[in-house]
Amino acid sequence: MDNQANPILRIEDISKVYKTKGSFFKGRGTEVIALNRIYLKIYKGEIFGLVGESGSGKTTVGRLIVSLEKSNQGRIFLDGVEIAELKGRELKNFRRKVQMIFQDPYQSLNPQRSVYDAISEPLGVHKIGNAATRQELVEEAMKSVGLSPPEDFLHSYPHRLSGGQRQRVAIARAMVLNPQFVIADEPTSMLDASISAQIFNILLEMREKSGVTILFITHSLAAARYLCGRIAVMYRGNLMEIGPGEEIIRSPRHPYTQALIDAIPKFGQRGEVKRYGTLLGAEREGTNGLCCPFFPRCKVAHETRCGKERPHLKELSPSHSVACYYAEEGFEV
Repeated sequence: MDNQANPILRIEDISKVYKTKGSFFKGRGTEVIALNRIYLKIYKGEIFGLVGESGSGKTTVGRLIVSLEKSNQGRIFLDGVEIAELKGRELKNFRRKVQMIFQDPYQSLNPQRSVYDAISEPLGVHKIGNAATRQELVEEAMKSVGLSPPEDFLHSYPHRLSGGQRQRVAIARAMVLNPQFVIADEPTSMLDASISAQIFNILLEMREKSGVTILFITHSLAAARYLCGRIAVMYRGNLMEIGPGEEIIRSPRHPYTQALIDAIPKFGQRGEVKRYGTLLGAEREGTNGLCCPFFPRCKVAHETRCGKERPHLKELSPSHSVACYYAEEGFEV
């Protein structure tokens, strides 16, 4: 693909460490590695999925991209420009190009501000238009997310809206600036299945109409399969597997990805359902930081190799990379 010559976003060797506070009884705090030397490329116009269970570091990646937090090492580039170097007007222009849809619409909207106030606020911050033109832009954004007719919602407050309607307001607020890159952080985790499907379709329509690039953060491989052309699987701050969405689902190569596939409900499927069975019932004890991150929970791990040497991402094909010794050697579980 032509757009893959120059990725719109590059993440190079990013690490993030949090320090916990000590206490009188426990003494000094400890370090928690949220991200461990992450490399990613995301191309213009794609919906890229970042998948993993809670605590895998997915949200931290999103927060670093929008500069809500700073990394301990590594660099992030948008359109070839390093984000950490931006200041003043350049940083403000960057924030116009990159927007984030947060997980919890109940917390991301100010209960004291109306729908119009919430969606128009970014226009005021970036001095776009006047009172009349801003209302037109707000109403257009509301229609694009299914809040129609807009006049029925403009002067409502968040407490009068359903969860799905609040998330639509949050999406409209992100899109009113016509950004180049949007991070959708678990945007449907607090919604039921039918409303989630509507939100997914809104994201697909956004991409089709505006060409916006979307980083979709989720714990659900099923959701990522529906939306994303490519998927990266994370575990405890490490990238385990990256590849085309359908290939990751149909032929997962990392034991952790296979365990996630096993966890997907199989209701209504006929015939024998394949199970990989790669997840241990209880974690191994006595492991150290030199081992594969998934080694303590991996049923197929080799005690000496996987337990003493961390694998790095390696290409199985030009589009599919895995951090697993068994996958490199063509091992089948």
